[in-house]
Amino acid sequence: HTYAVKFYPRAWKSNPRRYSKLTGDGEPRTIVLTIIQIMLHYARKDSKSSFLFFGSASEGECETNTKRFRFYSRIMREYFDNKTFVHKDSVAKSLYMMLRRTEIESGALQETDVIEFIDTQYE
Repeated sequence: HTYAVKFYPRAWKSNPRRYSKLTGDGEPRTIVLTIIQIMLHYARKDSKSSFLFFGSASEGECETNTKRFRFYSRIMREYFDNKTFVHKDSVAKSLYMMLRRTEIESGALQETDVIEFIDTQYE
């Protein structure tokens, strides 16, 4: 029930740096607002849903506390309340987590389990 949000322009599908490149249009909100609408759809459809974002580093940027990570952190807190989701982040990993509060309270989901899974799958 945990969804990792990943997106890039279709034309970059085969590019190994597809998550790190910038579109150059200077306006990420259009893309992110579309992603938020998709997240809202899944949040309503799946009452156990949680969401993750990796803030990939742009070329030449350090992997820690990336510009994308800081942007996602700020905008997700604006659009998703604290009653439904617990907002957590890992600055060291540039990872932003929105964990379903009811899943945490029931013991079905733990932040440490999410981070452990990410560490084994992506590092």
